[in-house]
Amino acid sequence: MAREVTPVDLGEEVLLPDFTLQHEDGREALVEIVGFWAPEYLERKIRKVREAGLENLLLVVYRDLGVGGGKKDGDALERAFPGRVLRFPRKPVIRDVMAAVQEAAIRPGR
Repeated sequence: MAREVTPVDLGEEVLLPDFTLQHEDGREALVEIVGFWAPEYLERKIRKVREAGLENLLLVVYRDLGVGGGKKDGDALERAFPGRVLRFPRKPVIRDVMAAVQEAAIRPGR
């Protein structure tokens, strides 16, 4: 696991996932943590993740930390990226995160 080492070029912007996890067989998964957000931040995050189009990106979302629309804003992430969003009320459960990472992991260049 390495922190902020996989920049994703989006043209005039960059998406820098919080973590890159690499399995010993070469598969990788990227993890982006979405904590305290404002509606504008969430809109930018959704746009960047869509533009990146990464199959192996997992979003870990803190359910109750949003401002503005709160839970409704967090729901926008789940609608935009079904199957790639894990939500937690306070802190992530590592067992759940690692299970989702295993599902999301792919070989680089795929």
